[in-house]
Amino acid sequence: MAENHHEHEHHHHHVEMPTKSKYEEALAKYNLDITDEEVKAAVKQIITEKVHENDTSEVKRFLMGSVELTTLKTTDSDESVLAFTERVNQFENEYPDLPHVATICVYPRFAKVVSETLSGTD
Repeated sequence: MAENHHEHEHHHHHVEMPTKSKYEEALAKYNLDITDEEVKAAVKQIITEKVHENDTSEVKRFLMGSVELTTLKTTDSDESVLAFTERVNQFENEYPDLPHVATICVYPRFAKVVSETLSGTD
């Protein structure tokens, strides 16, 4: 008769720990236990140390060319998007030495209005 070896086996149940999302993993790298006062002090220090060196036309031109101008209001219409796009055109005409914004972001249904209205070479 065969011996029953099963009565001495130990069953280990492996409990899966919930995995962190990529966002939780990213945030875990930083100390988030900070006060408003600490944030204000850090911002003041950054402004004191960095504003002067970044107050150049080169930096401002770079920033202007990095702007994504967006209108995603529930009240947007062909007319409001047309006016929005015309303001971008006007800016480019009034400040030809500055780069234009990087992109204009609108709801897909207004893309045709923008493409037919936006002036500029790029």
